[in-house]
Amino acid sequence: MSVGPKLAASLSLASAWPNALEGATVRNIYTGLSNQLGLLATDLAKAGVTAAQGAVDCVFG
Repeated sequence: MSVGPKLAASLSLASAWPNALEGATVRNIYTGLSNQLGLLATDLAKAGVTAAQGAVDCVFG
């Protein structure tokens, strides 16, 4: 697996689910911020930043 997905997984948001359930407007930021972090991961990978081998499985497994 390339570095980009591992970096993106390492930068994922840790958020509280009640925000979505209760209608807190902070939930509207999650999608945009996740996209921004995904784009940042590609720039970081190009700059030589690395992530743990099992980052994707650790976060999403």
